[in-house]
Amino acid sequence: MEKTARHLRRIAFMKESTRKRLERLRVEFNALKVDVNPEVYAEAKKLPLETVLVWLKEKRQREKKLALERRNREIIRLAREGYTNQHLATRFQLHPVTISRVIAARFRQRKRPMLADN
Repeated sequence: MEKTARHLRRIAFMKESTRKRLERLRVEFNALKVDVNPEVYAEAKKLPLETVLVWLKEKRQREKKLALERRNREIIRLAREGYTNQHLATRFQLHPVTISRVIAARFRQRKRPMLADN
């Protein structure tokens, strides 16, 4: 019985230390800037270079996605104000068909039925 209790305490300690490590890594990830030198950052924070490279890739992908979402919201806003697809295409340096697709995608999102909460 004593051995089991000791084993359970050890497991609980390992879980807590893992949780603290994960939290530290989450803080490091959130503080990471995309223009940082990965080798210098990895050395300074005592992290594996591969980890920093994966983080940078993920951060850059997130930034691209956010920029695209901002652009699409701006296109929708201006389309609601009455701008033509051709005008928007010229303004955003896109093809008019791309503008049509952005607007159509937004329209499809709006037409989806809402799921009822059970």
